Amino acid sequence: MATNNFSKEYVIAKGGFGLVYKAQNEHGIIAVKKLDPRFGQGEREFMMGIAMLSAYTHKNLVSLVGFCDEGDEKILVYKYESNGSLDQHLCRKDLAWIQRLRICLDVAQGLKYLYNDIGAQYRILHRDMKSSNILLDENFRAKISDFGLSKVACKCVVYGSYLQILCGKLVGVSKHLDEPFSAELPQICYKEGTLDVIIDCDLRNQMNSASLCTFSAIAHQCLKCRGRDRPTMTLVVEELKKALVYQQVVSP
Repeated sequence: MATNNFSKEYVIAKGGFGLVYKAQNEHGIIAVKKLDPRFGQGEREFMMGIAMLSAYTHKNLVSLVGFCDEGDEKILVYKYESNGSLDQHLCRKDLAWIQRLRICLDVAQGLKYLYNDIGAQYRILHRDMKSSNILLDENFRAKISDFGLSKVACKCVVYGSYLQILCGKLVGVSKHLDEPFSAELPQICYKEGTLDVIIDCDLRNQMNSASLCTFSAIAHQCLKCRGRDRPTMTLVVEELKKALVYQQVVSP
């Protein structure tokens, strides 16, 4: 009833799970994800999403309102986050550097909770971290979503994509076809000390130098090929907090 029998006019997104509908019921405004195996995911991802969000709660994880598992009808219902997903905002000029830092810190705190705070035997590996799986509420606080590919405390294949919040661009998107923006480009520029070349000029003008230096250093470490060379999520949170403090000196 809330989606008028899953009417197309209520559709707000689609992904590996299927279509997502925006609706309203006694729980308030909700996001309804209806499983459609043709989009790539199935029973396993559906059950994993329920298990993860039923067992683990954190301010930087999406809130599961309920679910339906009745025959072929497999539906997940979440609290609706009014600013959509991060990928819709990365190229916006009005998403300030200090907001981007806060979003990164929110995501890092959510991952730290999953990887460290709940105990090694219950550690959750999300495996699908990308900007489209980071939702933003009315205050642009970030919430991690889509746990269908998650694994519990094991070594496994990682999925997802690089998050290019520093440069104000999506990976693989460029205005000039002969100038592709790849995940490797920021790493090369970091090593050569030429990050200014790829950072949006409006963003760069907002950045405190110490904030940029701290942020880019920890981001570069996170992109190391070998897992043992990457920082812990605890260290990532600490460094992002430093970068935010440096920025707040000029952007209270």
